[in-house]
Amino acid sequence: MRIYPENHGNGRRAARRLAAFAALTVLAIFTAGCWDRVEIQDRGMVKSMAVDVVEADPDPPATQRVEDFVQPHGPKQFMLTLEVVRLAGGQRQSSGTSESQTFTISSHGRSLHEMKRDMLGQLSKNLDFGHMDAVIFSEAALKQEGLRPLMDNFLRDPSIRWRMRIYVTSGTARSILEYKTPTGEPLGQFLASLMTNQSRSTHMPAARTDMGYITIALDNGGDVYLPRIEVAEKALKVGGGAAFHKDKFIGYVDEPTVQGWRLARGLQKAASITIPCEEHPENLAVMEITNSSATMEPHVDGDNIYFTVEYQASGNLAEFQCINEHGKVEPQDIHKLEKRFAQELTRSIAASLHTMQVLNFDPSGVIAEKLKSREHATWLKIKDRWPEIYPTIPFYVHASVTLQNIGEHR
Repeated sequence: MRIYPENHGNGRRAARRLAAFAALTVLAIFTAGCWDRVEIQDRGMVKSMAVDVVEADPDPPATQRVEDFVQPHGPKQFMLTLEVVRLAGGQRQSSGTSESQTFTISSHGRSLHEMKRDMLGQLSKNLDFGHMDAVIFSEAALKQEGLRPLMDNFLRDPSIRWRMRIYVTSGTARSILEYKTPTGEPLGQFLASLMTNQSRSTHMPAARTDMGYITIALDNGGDVYLPRIEVAEKALKVGGGAAFHKDKFIGYVDEPTVQGWRLARGLQKAASITIPCEEHPENLAVMEITNSSATMEPHVDGDNIYFTVEYQASGNLAEFQCINEHGKVEPQDIHKLEKRFAQELTRSIAASLHTMQVLNFDPSGVIAEKLKSREHATWLKIKDRWPEIYPTIPFYVHASVTLQNIGEHR
């Protein structure tokens, strides 16, 4: 009988492990790294994008524009403009100002994807859309094409982030990209940071206005609204919103309407409400809302459908401009102010809901969804007639206010 050493099997297993480790090491050496790697200095980082309509030229140039290309199919309907980061450090000029951190390039065409590729002929670097923060659509482009077709290329491009902000302007979108930010940062970065202020300003649409949330709303057949952006001379402002029925542009809603809608939804914890002083209406009293809650409930009474909106707010007396004429704010004055602020909130919310009904506009299908979830049997009966019924539904609004601090110092 042959006797094997006790460690004979262990030795063979160790050899197999060593061979496997060596094979994996060799494989890792040849497969390590990114096959499509582009060094940062070779990237043309795009921070924002503008889409405009190409206006018909009654006197076309005899030769092709430098930024244009020969398009084999279809008319050139759009102008695409990109804001690209200038990676080389700006040189200090004799006037004491430094060179801009970004520059813009444009192209005319029909396909956004084709225009992006054609613009590589204007740039020594590879265009990188992975850091793009904002896109601005002109009203004219949206009316001509619709929101979803213009977004189609973005949704198919894996390099574009779905947290990108989308804005609408009534003028030319390119003029927005040419705005020089007061902070000196790229415009795309400026616009992305600007929208974080929506938590303290009721004049801008809520946070869910990036490409991801808008796409989900459109996929579900809902209405959406996007921040409106305008620029004049040296001033840029985001306020109010652009309303879309599904993906078709239907008009603008102003700042008070945006505010009333956000209050009705309970989306805003911080807000400012103003009322005229009772004895001196040319002066204002201002309440700073620091906490609030809202409920919107559907009700069915036979064939009648109506909604109730209950809104509760607490906060501080932020400003009292008639202090010289009025004097110290007494306890009875506080109760009067609470009542009048509540009346103003009721009016603001009711007016906003009425505007939405006039436009037959239900952002993200919020009102329809509440009826569907709370009164499902009724929804099944009227869902095919909802566009006709929605504008006629009564909304009964009630608001209550508690002033916690008045900041009196006398």
